[in-house]
Amino acid sequence: KQWYQRRVAITAGEFAVTELIGNDYSRKHVYYISTEGGPHTRHLYRITPATRAKHCISCRAGCSWVTRAKTQLSPQLTHIKMTCEGPGPPNKVFVFKTSYPDKKEKSTDCDSALIPLL
Repeated sequence: KQWYQRRVAITAGEFAVTELIGNDYSRKHVYYISTEGGPHTRHLYRITPATRAKHCISCRAGCSWVTRAKTQLSPQLTHIKMTCEGPGPPNKVFVFKTSYPDKKEKSTDCDSALIPLL
């Protein structure tokens, strides 16, 4: 069976996965929000279940100071729109490709509704 056809734990530790953002079956990545940074924080992570290689996307995008990374994947799973929220204004909004999560395509201090998700 493929990794996505079996029920297996792909994360482990003293934290909670609070939201599953999406599965990219072609690249074999799972995107999720968790409390790995602490009980009051929510960061966006990408994990490759077969190797358990984990990548904190919001940490590397310059949102390490936030309490919540609000995230949206494009329907084709090619882009991520992430709003870094808290502990106070202003919010920071990033759009980047899922294939290159360390390279931001757009960035603004504006409302996330003003930046389209490709």
